[in-house]
Amino acid sequence: MQPAEQRATSRPHEGPWPSPGCLDRGESRRVVARDLTRLTRRVLTGVAWLVAATWMGHACAQESRTWTDASGQHKVEATLVEVQRDAVVLQMADGSQKTIQLKQLSEADRTYAAEARKAMLAENAAKKKASAEAKQRGDDVKEEVKALLDGFRQRVTELQQSTPDAAQLRNAIMPMARETAQQAMKLIESAPQSDVAKEVYMWTLRSAPQTPEAAAATALMIEHFADSPEMAQLLPMIGRDSRNLDALLKVAKDPTVRALAMFSLARGLSGDESPAAEKRAIELLREIVAKHAKVEDARRQPLGPQAERLLFAVENLKIGKVAPDIKGVDLDGVDFKLSDYRGKVVVLDFWGDW
Repeated sequence: MQPAEQRATSRPHEGPWPSPGCLDRGESRRVVARDLTRLTRRVLTGVAWLVAATWMGHACAQESRTWTDASGQHKVEATLVEVQRDAVVLQMADGSQKTIQLKQLSEADRTYAAEARKAMLAENAAKKKASAEAKQRGDDVKEEVKALLDGFRQRVTELQQSTPDAAQLRNAIMPMARETAQQAMKLIESAPQSDVAKEVYMWTLRSAPQTPEAAAATALMIEHFADSPEMAQLLPMIGRDSRNLDALLKVAKDPTVRALAMFSLARGLSGDESPAAEKRAIELLREIVAKHAKVEDARRQPLGPQAERLLFAVENLKIGKVAPDIKGVDLDGVDFKLSDYRGKVVVLDFWGDW
């Protein structure tokens, strides 16, 4: 997979410079020099990411392996999560994490951990460098983006004052919003990891939803800002498409983002009658109940009880399931259960008096 910066430079470009004759010679040279500098940054960053990705690909793709203690008598299957100065953090098969001192591990495991630490430190250094470069490129276009979005808001204000009909107002704003999104997305192509890019992605999703630009903004937001606090806010918008949630769960590490994405995905799958969808929904809901029950949604309601209710419905209340037993007392005061009538034609008449 190409790095984001490299992909950005490979997209069709309509020409970075104005047509000859629009500027005087001195101004033309300044424009050319400025754009050559931006283009050089894009190319160098793309090459750097490609080299880093090739070198670190193996080290970063941690897989489950067998860990052995210093005595050689005890072994466990686990995935390396983090290497500290004197310990490792391992994720067990059940999803739990344990911190183990390096001195308690075999010599082979200590060597493996030392190499992994080097790779992780190199990866962190590369990320910091990329973040700094992205910030610089974002700063280059920050004022242009601000002017563009401010201009859109001004035009909307003018339309609101001159167009009292709500339907006409919406019809007038929609093409303007998409055009603005197109221009804004083009401006931040060279800085997809910058704060100004995140602002553009969020603006596009809110102001130009259900457009190709919104789809592109969603993919880039997931790629570069999966663990940001803003991602949790955007889930109601991007969660309508299960493919977005699947993509997010592959890269997100933040527990809150993961839990909210899992619940959104499970809720969508719960209405699917296929066995595969039902199985996936059940797995997701059980994981939420076991590991993320205290995570709160946008209404500040914990996910645990919500997941339990949905899990009960998926396992018991779908078409083809055996109805849960109902106990009650009939009009003659006799206890009865729904299961007493299994195999018979039963008419249930629910009524109440409030």
